[in-house]
Amino acid sequence: MTKQPSSLSFSDFQYERPNLDQLGNDFTEVLAEFQAAATVEAAALAVEQLDAIRSSIMTAYNICHIRYTINTQDPFYAEEHKWFDENSPRTEAWRSDYYKALIDSPHRKALEKRFGAQFFRIAELTINTFITID
Repeated sequence: MTKQPSSLSFSDFQYERPNLDQLGNDFTEVLAEFQAAATVEAAALAVEQLDAIRSSIMTAYNICHIRYTINTQDPFYAEEHKWFDENSPRTEAWRSDYYKALIDSPHRKALEKRFGAQFFRIAELTINTFITID
């Protein structure tokens, strides 16, 4: 008899507020590595690292958002949801900087082959629609 893998329920997912100061430093460092990448391999590794940083933030956001919408009276998730609302312009600016660097990369053609042209279309559309608020 084959043992079935245990499945996680949503309540099993751990939520932790992202440390945007640390993640911002990491993001800036990896973005600089991407922009200075001498090889396609180095550029692709940086893309994967940048996407991992962004994914960690979005995972936390999604867990928070779902738990908040399940119970908008939960004071913890109400505060966390508010925190994400207040801090999303910061992470959107990171994404815009990343996408600009991606579009301008001398390795663009090779990266398009590796990650797909759609990734670059999304980057271009994002850059064209991002509004900086001073």
